[in-house]
Amino acid sequence: MKRVLKPIVFYISYFGLSFLSVLLLTTGFRHPNLSVFSREYVDWLTSLIGDLGIFLFFFFFAWLVFKSTRRRINFLTTVSIIFSVICLGVAAFANVFSLGFSFVQLDSFQNPTQIKFILYYAKYVINFIINPPQIYYFIPIIAILIIRRLTDTSLHQHFSIYIKLISLLLTLVLIVFPFLSYEQNRKGTIFEYTLNPLYASSKVGVINYYFYDLYSYLAGKDSPMTDLEKQQIEEYLQKYEGDCFVNFIDNNNYCKTNSYTNLANGKNLVIIQVEALNEFVVDLKVNGVEITPNLNRLKQESLYFNNFYSSAGIGNTSDTEFSTMTSLYGNGNELTIIASHGENYHTLAKDFKQKDYYTFSLHGNIGEFYNRKEKHIKTLGFDRHYDKWDFIERSDKELNLVHDWINDKDFLSISVDIFEEIDKPFFAYPITVVSHAPYVPSKEVPANKLNLGKSITNLSRNYLEHIHYFDEALGIFLNKMEASGLLDNTVIVIHGDHTSSLFKKDIEGILDKKLTDIEYRQIMQKVPCLIYAKGLIDPGIDSSVHSTVDLYPTMANLFGLDYQYRFGVDMLSDEPTYVYSPRSLDIFFDDFIYIYPTKKVIKLKNNINDEKITQLIQHFEYQKRMNDLILNKKYFA
Repeated sequence: MKRVLKPIVFYISYFGLSFLSVLLLTTGFRHPNLSVFSREYVDWLTSLIGDLGIFLFFFFFAWLVFKSTRRRINFLTTVSIIFSVICLGVAAFANVFSLGFSFVQLDSFQNPTQIKFILYYAKYVINFIINPPQIYYFIPIIAILIIRRLTDTSLHQHFSIYIKLISLLLTLVLIVFPFLSYEQNRKGTIFEYTLNPLYASSKVGVINYYFYDLYSYLAGKDSPMTDLEKQQIEEYLQKYEGDCFVNFIDNNNYCKTNSYTNLANGKNLVIIQVEALNEFVVDLKVNGVEITPNLNRLKQESLYFNNFYSSAGIGNTSDTEFSTMTSLYGNGNELTIIASHGENYHTLAKDFKQKDYYTFSLHGNIGEFYNRKEKHIKTLGFDRHYDKWDFIERSDKELNLVHDWINDKDFLSISVDIFEEIDKPFFAYPITVVSHAPYVPSKEVPANKLNLGKSITNLSRNYLEHIHYFDEALGIFLNKMEASGLLDNTVIVIHGDHTSSLFKKDIEGILDKKLTDIEYRQIMQKVPCLIYAKGLIDPGIDSSVHSTVDLYPTMANLFGLDYQYRFGVDMLSDEPTYVYSPRSLDIFFDDFIYIYPTKKVIKLKNNINDEKITQLIQHFEYQKRMNDLILNKKYFA
């Protein structure tokens, strides 16, 4: 191939194609799960300056280190490709998790067996690239390789070493300047105590941010709580300590006690948290096959919440456990149970213990995963955690494992055996696991068992097979509870923990309709929740918005517990509330949805005006900032 381009053409292309990679990411092009942050002119300018500083740094570094044009261009080609791969990786991560990648998330690999999910995440990256097609991310890579091939590297240019050094130092000013502006401007915002990667990238530049994030992660320095921050937290907590409150949405007065107070006193409570159970599977039929028949039947005898959302951040299941027990949100960017653990949280389990209940959690994985064996006791306040080995020891047969976990049928069946051994009221928290990704067929969950037809994707089919398997396990559990005589004396709560991470195409195939990006995001964040309390709570459908943070005050009031803080809302009351996703910062009200990064409002009812929306979002900003301040400074440590 004839080399027809001068080196100057390559150098210009290096800058242009590097910026193209960044723009593909920051504009959110074809990313239904990625909310790009709306930016003012100054934000575009500072982010441009930040990334330009990085691009210039490597450019002048190449001139300083390499004397030949060929080596210099080869180095810059490699650097440009790395920039493109970083942007592609962040886009893939955001598409799966609705959150930008941060190096602090590598703490998840403190979990034994978590390394197994690397292949699963790699599979999702591949799916992201080819479904929907993301070929445009490869345009900068292919273009820089072609231009490199066409560049005549025999031509040489020279600058004095002083010019190279001075230029290199000047680029550091461009790199640092956006961070000075960013650190000043985020004070008093919801990002003051949580460094949201997508937000930070929009202010300081994508590549620039990730160099800073890597440095911050390796430095690992936490700032201590100041006297002012402690005062702010205590003033915030005082607002949630009283018996009655003025609700900020409708300005009406609501109290902790209502007609449901203490109705379940002395009864058992079982909260079953189901892995990756999205709400759309309830009452779903595919190719004539009912996916969740047992859950559907139980729903008819329960109070069912069809507008219930996950509060999980990057911690997924463990974040949901934390929110369910404490009524606090995780910050979205960190594994809350690891980053913000402490022995002084007020939790549902601790409140039950004060009433002489036996409290315990159960999971089919090893107790070291998310360090549940310790954190469920010290942070969440349970008397005991039953893990994989406890179930194996209790079984008189060899248990079939799914992805090395106890299968849900044996898990829930043996859980009932444990219930029967307890001689006083108990609070049990079984956390199922089989419907955890990857949705790979196994002996317990064979492929194509349900004959769901060919109109849905393989990923959708495998997911629904795993959900149906859980439903069969639920049927076994309910039958055994009834046979043991426990069912009539037990309140049962069932809720999903987080999204199934299916792609938009998968959901459209299952529901047989096209979805807007907002509809898809809402469906993927919505999980089912029901309360079965025979003789205490009338069956029905409740369409008011709620999330897992509301389970603590609801159960505390129903069982007459003495609880100090009421962060969430009692779901059995008429009190309005809102919920938000710590990942995506989508905010759900009864009357509207607010996409915080883009400031987009989707009105669901016409009775809400713009002034009221502004007031409600300001309240959200205050609540999230204080929530994250409590976690960041380990106030309850």
